[in-house]
Amino acid sequence: MVVFKINGQDFSSMVLKIERSANKLDKYAERTIDGDLKREVIGTYLNYKLSFGNSTYQKKKYNQMFLGLIRPIDFVKVTIPVNGKNYTFEGYISNVQDNIVYISDKDQIYEGLSCDIVTRKPTWKAGYDSPSLDQF
Repeated sequence: MVVFKINGQDFSSMVLKIERSANKLDKYAERTIDGDLKREVIGTYLNYKLSFGNSTYQKKKYNQMFLGLIRPIDFVKVTIPVNGKNYTFEGYISNVQDNIVYISDKDQIYEGLSCDIVTRKPTWKAGYDSPSLDQF
């Protein structure tokens, strides 16, 4: 079963797509006078871009999710499906956006809701053995 939760609140029925990216973060990276790069890698972070369905049929749930995504808190607990299992981690939500595609006197319909989720800690710390493949 696909599960997507933010701080324990289930929004699985709204998820259309989950994109994953792996980013290496440096403690420092600088070029020497001869052009060589010196760097100290902290680790690899798995970050996510999520896309959600429109507000046509689940307006209350859509609005709850939107408010959960824009809530001004430092970190959230996120659960997403990875390799048939649920993967839970802490991160922060940024770049929340959507579009109004229909407006009437009494209603509006939103679509294109998406957000980025940036992990708080590296999935793979530099200098450590590879994490379990179940995490990916």
